[in-house]
Formats: sequence, C-alpha cells, structure tokens
Amino acid sequence: MISSGLKKYLLLKLNKKEEREILPSDFDKIEEISLNNADCKTYNVEYDLKDLMLFRNLKFLSIQNFKIRNYETNIINRIQGLCAVQMVNCEIISKSTLQNNIELISFQNCKKLSLYYIRNLKKIKILKVENCKSINLNKIYVLTSIEKVYLKNVRIRNINKVLKLPNLRYINLAKSKYSKSFEKNLPQNLEIDKSIL
Repeated sequence: MISSGLKKYLLLKLNKKEEREILPSDFDKIEEISLNNADCKTYNVEYDLKDLMLFRNLKFLSIQNFKIRNYETNIINRIQGLCAVQMVNCEIISKSTLQNNIELISFQNCKKLSLYYIRNLKKIKILKVENCKSINLNKIYVLTSIEKVYLKNVRIRNINKVLKLPNLRYINLAKSKYSKSFEKNLPQNLEIDKSIL
C-alpha cells in the first residue's frame, strides 16, 4: 500500500485514471520523481518516502518543502542507483548523513544546511547550494571527488578550503559573499565564474 500522495503522483505521471491501473511493472519505468510536500495541504494527501523503495530504477529525486530528518535520510540512502538529489525549501535536521553513490546534490532555499550532511558522499562530482543563508566549507576537503561547485547567493565561510579539492575544475560564486582574498592565488586549472546563469 503506497501513500496517497504518491498514488496521485503516479496517476499523473503514468497518465492513468485509476489506482488499479497502476501495475508493479510501472514502478520500474520511472527514473525520476519530484515530490512537493506542500501538495499535502492543497490536495489532502500525504507522502511517505519509504514508498520510493519500490522504484528500482530511480536515478533522480527532487523533494520540496520537506523536513529532512533521520527517517528521510535513511530512506534516501537505501535507494540503489540514485545518481542525483535535489532538495528545495527543505529544513535539514537529520543527524544521519547521506551515504550513497550520489554524483550530484543540489540544495535550494534550504535551512540548517551543513556539509556534515553530505560528508560521506564519496562519488559526488557536483555540489550546488543556492539561496541558502550560509554555508561553512571548513570540511569540504573530505569530498575529494568534487569537480564542480555552485555556490549562488549564499554567504560562504572558509571558502579557501575548496582549494584542497584535488579534482575541482569549476566554481560558480554568483551573488555570493565570501572573502575576496580567495581570488588572489587561484590555481590555473580552476575556472571561477560569477555569472548568474
């Protein structure tokens, strides 16, 4: 039995009229899911992220307006094959950390974001943080596989720590506040971009 919110989502995504038309094989067809917890009030539905375990081919997950606790984090960790996660307008209060083969993680307008939450993502290649109040990069060096970092419209503490990332090739700092001394001694192989796009 899946949650009412996911049933409604599947009916729309699969272009079906009734729940009984959803077949077990339909779950394998879905590679990306976008869930907005704000829909719960609007449509009188609820989501349980444990339902995501039914999607064996899920590659991309976008969740909006969720409170990310240990429960949600542990469910995300159990989704095999997940490559990218986007969190929008989420409050991250989890003490657990993401631990998966995620290569791209994006946080937009999130509260209580800490690098501690993603410190165990060993295959992460792209980190995006947008419109979050601030981010402390003090321990970013543990994410050695990162190649691109997007820090847009955020106050950045300890920005010099990104220079310890051996694979970093690109950083976008559009509309962000950070120590200007960072730009003085950049490696030649690091492209710094301040464009808003």
